[in-house]
Amino acid sequence: KLRSTVDQVLDRIVMAQVTPAWAVMSKGVEELRPKIEPTIKTMVDPLGKLEAELVEKIREGVMSILGPLIAEHVTPHFTKLIDIIRDPLRQSFEEARRIYVDHITEQEKNYIDEPAINAAFRRLDWVPWSWEMWRATEKFDVTYDLLWDLRTIFPEIYPWSLVWKVRDTVRKTTDNAIYTYEKKLKEPGPINPETSVTARNAVLEDFVFDSNLAISQISEEIIKDIIMPPFNSHVRPACKAVLEPLA
Repeated sequence: KLRSTVDQVLDRIVMAQVTPAWAVMSKGVEELRPKIEPTIKTMVDPLGKLEAELVEKIREGVMSILGPLIAEHVTPHFTKLIDIIRDPLRQSFEEARRIYVDHITEQEKNYIDEPAINAAFRRLDWVPWSWEMWRATEKFDVTYDLLWDLRTIFPEIYPWSLVWKVRDTVRKTTDNAIYTYEKKLKEPGPINPETSVTARNAVLEDFVFDSNLAISQISEEIIKDIIMPPFNSHVRPACKAVLEPLA
């Protein structure tokens, strides 16, 4: 308490000494500001223009390199990559949604009392991580050989890593859907096959949206993982040669 009291006294003493000086300084600055602003502006404007010119030179230099490299190393392979992964991805998530509907429909007959409902939910919780999901994940596994063949062009492709990324995303998206279904079904009101259908269909709409979002994100990640390493190996040395004179 003594230390707190001393601190408060010191604060008051310091503030009493500083406040008048601060007021005088603030008034002086306000009086000088209209006079010095034009001078400062005259000094700063050329720096701003030089910075803008430097940024434009960097942009022009980099784009002069990137344009031809994109045309040579990205554009010819981009469409092929999309064709390889797009349909298998879509089919994986479509099958995952069928699994979601099939297993919930199978458990609805068990919605009799609380113990039976809890047991049904435990069975549903296991579905995304069970062998049942093989029906969905195998749809993308077929891309392994096609991706492996591209190693002649993109030596840093790791097909199994990409396949496992998709498997994991499909399982997690299904798990999120089942969790949301159970949470929605537990909202105040009876739990029976009729309310289950309402909750199941509502979550299914979200599942479709989440699937499409995941497909876009995975496609972007896969293409970036495949194309960017070799692309960067060409871009960095070329851009260095252009940018070093500007340093």
